[in-house]
Amino acid sequence: MRKINKPLFIGLAFLLSYAFCSAQKFSFYKYNVENGLPQSTVFDIFQDHNGYLWLGTDGGGVTQYNGHFFKTYNKKDGLAGNVVRKVVEDKNNTLWLATNNGLYYFENDKFKELKLLNEKVSIYVMSLKAHKNKLYVGTTEQGFFEVDLDSKKPKQYSPQNSNLSNKFILDFLVDEDENVWITTVNGGINCLKPNKEISSYNDGLLSDVACVSLFNLGNNNILCGTRFSGFFVFNTKDIDKKDFLQNPPFYLSGNSIWSANMYQNQLYIASQENGVFLLDKKTFEPLVHFNKENGLPSNQIYKVYPDNQDNLWLATSGSGLVKFAGFSFLSFDKSQIITSSGISCITKISDNKYWAGSSDGVFELTSKGGYSFENSKIQRHCHFVHL
Repeated sequence: MRKINKPLFIGLAFLLSYAFCSAQKFSFYKYNVENGLPQSTVFDIFQDHNGYLWLGTDGGGVTQYNGHFFKTYNKKDGLAGNVVRKVVEDKNNTLWLATNNGLYYFENDKFKELKLLNEKVSIYVMSLKAHKNKLYVGTTEQGFFEVDLDSKKPKQYSPQNSNLSNKFILDFLVDEDENVWITTVNGGINCLKPNKEISSYNDGLLSDVACVSLFNLGNNNILCGTRFSGFFVFNTKDIDKKDFLQNPPFYLSGNSIWSANMYQNQLYIASQENGVFLLDKKTFEPLVHFNKENGLPSNQIYKVYPDNQDNLWLATSGSGLVKFAGFSFLSFDKSQIITSSGISCITKISDNKYWAGSSDGVFELTSKGGYSFENSKIQRHCHFVHL
């Protein structure tokens, strides 16, 4: 039997194709203080082995979200500081928190501190990375620590006892060769090799750049987000070369990139100033820009995070936790691609062509490339027959 393209409502048809235009509207669900969050700024999102989301907040402690309710842990539950910058889980399913007053782990529904130094000194922990039997802990003043998860003994790396270029550590990434890549404030990129030697890369274009985040793109390519300079991509096999930065060196210049992630095989970038960008994976050209003008609750995004249930979550400054509703509620009006507002149905004719039936006739929508369309009226009075 020959396959027949049946007309679909326009909302369902454009679930398969997005339009990159300034008047486009997207749907997001927002969870804030009114919904149970203790604080409206969320720094981090992490999903544990039970499927719960853990949210690190700016002054409200850490919150567990089970899909229905929020449960908050703060100073009364063992934390010395209520600013939680990072949440991770180790190989033993132990939850760890980076806070403004030390490193904490979750045990018996309480948080306990793991002392990183013997001295009675307050340590601001900014970043964490759990990998195999190690936990890497980045701080603002003491460099970073490598914690053995069996013995819980920390080993410190600082500019005073190693080749680490800066004491302020913002992110970690472990590559396929077990190298630990480290971002620093105004110290470029550092790499802890398997032999425990540290190499620093902070010359040339990186000498005045604050590197803040790392994301593995695969094939030895790493995306490094910066503060105010967008992001750059480097290959770990080429980093010892003089010109190791790919050309052009910086993308989305002027943005602070705190997070990058893959969602539904697409690359999403979180910006502290300008919302979220959906980029072409090969060219890194913007395909869709999500911001306050087209539905995003906040332009200040600290984390973009896909969970195991295929949801995309955003950690925002001032607008709490945000979930992307997907591309299923896109709308197009007279100012965009169709001159009639009475659209009753649409059918796909080919890979880049659609026919839309309206009260003002039939329009042919043809893709111009990327995610934008142009139209032409092909018939004034026409009715689709539903088969």
